[in-house]
Amino acid sequence: MLGSRLQEAGWKIRCLLLGQLGKRGVFLKAGMLEVPSLLLLPAPQGASIVEPGSGREVGSARWVRPGGGFLFWRPRPILEVRESDDEPLLCQIRRRGLGGQRWEVIDAEEQPVGVINRNRILNDEGVLIGAAVWSAGRLSAVLSDLRGEELATLIRQPQGLLITFKAAREGNPFLKMLLLALGLAQIL
Repeated sequence: MLGSRLQEAGWKIRCLLLGQLGKRGVFLKAGMLEVPSLLLLPAPQGASIVEPGSGREVGSARWVRPGGGFLFWRPRPILEVRESDDEPLLCQIRRRGLGGQRWEVIDAEEQPVGVINRNRILNDEGVLIGAAVWSAGRLSAVLSDLRGEELATLIRQPQGLLITFKAAREGNPFLKMLLLALGLAQIL
């Protein structure tokens, strides 16, 4: 818990510093969690994550199989989400339970971020923080918190799934990781 709070404080300081640099006219490429929307494109080994306006790839999600196992049991594959520049690890998404409807999201320091359970988002303590309500035909969804405030929208497109984050939630990278995981769970 303390570790995640320190990470969040560090992230806020980083965002402030990047904002200061941006005001001075230095060109900075936005990372995956700094853009307002992402287009998730299914790929043979996972997904490509692009910025919709420019088409620039900002990240990728790839299945990796962990080592280990015993006799006939093998660990389930893990979905690694990486930024495009130098491919630093952003988070890992691991399927849990039977049927693959529950996904655990772990940050790059292997700290739990939360859980995706079907269309619900739970924080790292298992408390419900939001849910997706799909339209008829599952072509679009609105993700809202418990007060009914929108967190993001999901729209199915011919090539993939578009996630648009709401401006009020821009400063919370852990929530964005969970929303991204929910989107990836829909296309994979």
